[in-house]
Amino acid sequence: MLPLPKTKIVCTIGPSSWIPEVMKQLIENGMTVARVNGAFASVDEMKKIASVVRSLSNEIALMIDIKGHEVRLNKFEKDFDVKAGDTVVFGNDDSEYIYVSTFPDLYKSLRPGINLLVDDGNTSLIVEKIENKKIYAKVIYGNKIPKGKSLNVPGIFLDNPPITERDMEQIRYAVEDKWDFVAASFVRCKADVDAVKYLLKGTHTKVISKIEDSFGVQNIDEIIEASEGIMVARGDLAVEIPFAKVPHVQKEIIKKCNKAVKPVIVATQMLESMIKNPRPTRAEISDIANAIYDGADAVMLSGESTTGDYPVECVKVMKSVALETERYLYHSQDHFLKKTVQDCSVLDEGTEIAMAVAQSVANLSFKMPDAKIIVDTRTGFSAKLISSYNIQNTVIAMTPYDYYARRLAMVKGIKGISRSNYTDIKNMYELEKLLIEDAKNKKLIQHGDRIILMISSSYNFESDSQINEKSSIKIVTI
Repeated sequence: MLPLPKTKIVCTIGPSSWIPEVMKQLIENGMTVARVNGAFASVDEMKKIASVVRSLSNEIALMIDIKGHEVRLNKFEKDFDVKAGDTVVFGNDDSEYIYVSTFPDLYKSLRPGINLLVDDGNTSLIVEKIENKKIYAKVIYGNKIPKGKSLNVPGIFLDNPPITERDMEQIRYAVEDKWDFVAASFVRCKADVDAVKYLLKGTHTKVISKIEDSFGVQNIDEIIEASEGIMVARGDLAVEIPFAKVPHVQKEIIKKCNKAVKPVIVATQMLESMIKNPRPTRAEISDIANAIYDGADAVMLSGESTTGDYPVECVKVMKSVALETERYLYHSQDHFLKKTVQDCSVLDEGTEIAMAVAQSVANLSFKMPDAKIIVDTRTGFSAKLISSYNIQNTVIAMTPYDYYARRLAMVKGIKGISRSNYTDIKNMYELEKLLIEDAKNKKLIQHGDRIILMISSSYNFESDSQINEKSSIKIVTI
């Protein structure tokens, strides 16, 4: 079996992949985050998926993706066949016309002449009139309005809440069951992030903001600052903004996330053809590679792994493309160190010091490309700083907290490990010995390995009169 890439793989889990035998293969081939699409999954399905994942590994992060501002149609009995020139009626309750299930008051935000797009833009309509809370729209192009699909209104700031009742139910369960991430759809500004964070206050569950419209793009800096990470959700984004702008927007968002040391996922249709075919298109291969060249921490599967015929094959393709692409990312110390130092955002004195230590480790790693890096860390931030230098070495982040370890499942180049909770440590030498023993027991290092060991945590050594911040870098051979 091929080694696992530094790039992380997020898989959306559904009927094709929640079978234990399939899930096991997804994990073995590189899946680090299991995502559940709340637009389709119930809390019972969340329970089922969490149970299967945890029965196989305690290192896989769990993510629930809530609908948020997304507008969806109801799941009517069968798809509506339409043609150009037809008039379609959208309503706000269950009747013969199409029901806008997630935003019954949509009609209040619209006026004649506004463009509506259904099913990722496959069907386009224009609003003709609004009467009795119904939206009458003429079909411009398209031949079908499928049930349960999204409805986009490009450029219009809809007055719907960032969290629905269904979202709240899913968030409550995610918090109770200690899930790692909530991915919030159609995040438009910091206030949307704060609305979700309010429900997560006092928990270890963090917000991943999905950028899917022009407002999210415009407010990206404040959204990145408020979020644990970002997802470039290109499906709706390519409908909400001119699709020709999406590649540039993707690159700019990735660059900003790298600068802020926040993980960024590139999502949607990365292997769309493999929903029904066992091999990818050449364009899909290039798409995955270019996302990695751009600096993405993770790439994501959606329908490919929920209802597709080849979920395991899709993960294998992502793994092989990532491994090959990563061969060309670490060829020049000068290029990547200059790029990272120039881009890295220094927020305060503590961060500046941490960055200086991380840069020292990165410099050492380029002189010792075969060495493994062990970072003793509480939250994982020091490990993320080191990884941001695009080094080729394996970074093993060891933390006594399993939730911090799983949070690193979305960050490129890092293996997050939940270690023992060391107590009564007498000195730094004893701490280093415990870290190395823990890493050996977990089969992460072996006899003969060269190790760059970085200590970045606080300890109350018996020889000290008080707790001090300890920073140490040491090179050892096992």
